[in-house]
Amino acid sequence: MKTIFKHSFKDIFLVAQTLLVLSVAYAMAIADLSVLWNLLIAPFHIYLIVNAQNSTLHHHCHWTTFSRKSWNSVYDLLVAAGHYNKVQTYRVVHNIHHKYVNDLPVNGV
Repeated sequence: MKTIFKHSFKDIFLVAQTLLVLSVAYAMAIADLSVLWNLLIAPFHIYLIVNAQNSTLHHHCHWTTFSRKSWNSVYDLLVAAGHYNKVQTYRVVHNIHHKYVNDLPVNGV
């Protein structure tokens, strides 16, 4: 039986995290909060965005989330909107990180 997730059903938590980041931004926009409330909520929202970039965006950069290519394309848009960063751009920067920063050189030195 084929599942909607390509690797693990646990990926639903990453999708939920993306939807949470999007819903907080949407709620802040439609609530038309005062400046004080925006300042009080901003650290929480920034924490959500950074945390999601380090988990959801990072995971989706390395592996596709869904079994269907069309669902991954839609999820790419949701991730980009919620994390303020395109998956393709993050992938390029992250691959540079893996090539030059994190991994041992080929000659082992």
